[in-house]
Amino acid sequence: MTKNEVINNLGGKFFHVRFIKKDGTLRHMTGRLGVKKHTKGGKRTLNNDHLIVYEVNKKQYRAVNKDRIVYIKQGNNEWKR
Repeated sequence: MTKNEVINNLGGKFFHVRFIKKDGTLRHMTGRLGVKKHTKGGKRTLNNDHLIVYEVNKKQYRAVNKDRIVYIKQGNNEWKR
């Protein structure tokens, strides 16, 4: 599968992602898309180049740049660069 196919199939399911942060370090997290429980409201300021991921372990939201993803897995769907 391609990276975009895996991302489009994530839905509200848990997934693992590894990406390179702005400072060049590798980051791994488990997250979910579509979580709205802890939002404060307001307007989205990021473009569609980013995924808004709810990080399960830290209970915080993260913006992940799609171009910097090196690995993503949800169930049997997996993509790595």
